[in-house]
Amino acid sequence: MAVALDLGNYGAISDYSGLVTQAKLWLDRGSELDGLIPSFVALAEGYLNRTLRTPEMENIAAPTMVDGVFPLPADFLAMRGLTVGGRPLDAVSPALLADTYGALAGYSRAYAISGRQVRVAPYSSDPVSLSYWQRIPALNLNQPNNWLLDGHSDIYLYGTLLSAETYIDNPDRVAQWRAAFEGAVEQLVEASNKARWGGPIVARPGVLRVRGAVT
Repeated sequence: MAVALDLGNYGAISDYSGLVTQAKLWLDRGSELDGLIPSFVALAEGYLNRTLRTPEMENIAAPTMVDGVFPLPADFLAMRGLTVGGRPLDAVSPALLADTYGALAGYSRAYAISGRQVRVAPYSSDPVSLSYWQRIPALNLNQPNNWLLDGHSDIYLYGTLLSAETYIDNPDRVAQWRAAFEGAVEQLVEASNKARWGGPIVARPGVLRVRGAVT
């Protein structure tokens, strides 16, 4: 199992500039990689956006629908659920939406995502509530903080160093930072699951589970 490394006090990493400074210190290559460190940070964020689904990434929007269509939010990563008029909609393919629901009237029943737009059918004027996973706000000089850096700066540092050593082509260092990065991400996922569900599920005495059913 991957184990995160303890590099000491992360208090120095309070914002994006602090992250860049610490990454340069750990890489110990002078100014050679100064222009590439923002790319290393962005690469780490790309992996995290594909991997993490924490409570901090949950968001709800109320988009305006025009003729049964509305755009996805700019920070949209993945759908969690969609309701129109308080009724949950089924997710279907664009072809199935048109063939099965396009000619129906009444309240909305289903939706399909095409590109960066959502189409709902049948169309209604009821209010829309979109629950989705949102992208981690990308760090830069204009966006010096986000929830992940504020609470888990070690993940950002490990990920940045992993990207940097991969670029440098240093296999030993790549293995070291990969273990640290993946271990820290795993710990965050476990903590998020525990916070959401309150710990592991424990069967009650006298409950027999047979073929997925509780009797």
